[in-house]
This record gives sequence, structure tokens and C-alpha cells, in this order.
Amino acid sequence: MSKPNIYVLAYGKWGYGKSEFASTFPYPNLVLCFDSPNKAMPYLKKGMATGVEDWEYGQFQEVVDPKTGELRIRVEYYMDEDIEHTTSYSNFVERFASLGAEVRAGKFKTVTLDTVTTMELAVRKLEQYRLNPGKDGAKYTKHALQWKAGSTDAIEEMLLVRFPALALRANVVVLTHLDSTQVDSDIKKSGKDEHFGSMAYSPSMPGRMKSRAGAGPSEVYRMQANLVNGKVVRTIQTQP
Repeated sequence: MSKPNIYVLAYGKWGYGKSEFASTFPYPNLVLCFDSPNKAMPYLKKGMATGVEDWEYGQFQEVVDPKTGELRIRVEYYMDEDIEHTTSYSNFVERFASLGAEVRAGKFKTVTLDTVTTMELAVRKLEQYRLNPGKDGAKYTKHALQWKAGSTDAIEEMLLVRFPALALRANVVVLTHLDSTQVDSDIKKSGKDEHFGSMAYSPSMPGRMKSRAGAGPSEVYRMQANLVNGKVVRTIQTQP
């Protein structure tokens, strides 16, 4: 029996090694990057990186084996220079239409989203400036809840419908940041979120996805980092 693919949601504070963790998954690894390009370094260090190239959906870089030239990691950047005419998320959705066929053909063994946090912002800006600007353009704040509702719907669709389908044929890694959440509404202690007497942390997600994010992935990992004898030691928490 071959080892099954896994769908992992990994979350933690910035600098805790989320991208480094994702870069260790089987090659070829396709990284769908909404984060700042300079945060892609953990992927680019996994071999010989090409320069940034343009393509129909934005920009990309590839990392190849320095000896064989085989593809290890492809990083696709979804960015916006002109936020009022944002295209990053709409380009991402168009690109996703062909991704399933590439995964089925065996082109990628891993698909990574880095990160939900910045993808949610891209969707929210798409709602704010293009899809639902309101009567007074982007400054019409009465529409703010609708913008957030739109980004929540998009994240829900990706994490609970599209990515699980990809996980049939490839590993899927979704990264996001950490958000402390009030688990028990009866506990009202300022500055503390407690669950059965201990601190509770959840993946950074919009709206209802705070409680639904774990419904799609087969594994949910919390990234941690601590100083041990003056050195940063990163660990992965896989159990409550």
C-alpha cells in the first residue's frame, strides 16, 4: 500500500518556520504565494533558483536540482501593485482552474498555500475596490461587513471544497498565522483566552472559518518556537 497524501493546515506566529516546514514536503512542490516575495526564501534555498519571470497570472520562480535540473519547487506570486485595481485573487482563481489537471497528470506532488492570512486580505480588497465598493467608492464603510463576508466565503470554498479535492492526488499544505480565540464564551477574562483552564489558540481565519477551518484538513499542526540555551528551537504541536 502506498503512503496516502495528507492535507495539512499549519499555523503559528510569523517567524515560527511555517514556510520552512512546507518546503520539506515531496517535490515537485507548487507554492501559491500571497505573502511578500522576500518571505519565499525557505523555498528558494532548496536548490538553484531562477530569476523572477512574468506569466499570464503574475510572476513566478522555479527551484531546480543543481545536478539534474529537475523541478523541486515552483513559487507563483499573487501580488497587487495597484490595490484599487486589484487582480491577485482573480488571477489566482483563474489559475486554479488548470491546477487540477496538472495535479492529476502528476506534475506536482505537493500544493502549498502561503498564507491564508494574506489571501484573505487580497479577497477583501477585491470586494472593497471592485466587487462591492458602495455608493462612495472604497470609503463607503457601511459595506465593510459585506467585504469580510465575501472573503470568508472565498476562504471556505478553498479550504473545504477545492483543496480537499486536490488532496486526492497530491499533498496539500495550507499555512496561516495564529489567532488567540475565546473558546468558552462564559469565560470573561481580559487579555486571556482559556479552554479547560489552559490557553487556546486557533488558526487566523475570517468569520465562521475560525471554527470551521479544521473541517477540511486531515492534519492540523501548530508551529511553535522557543529559546533553548540561546538558540531558537522550532517544534510542531500535533495534538491538543
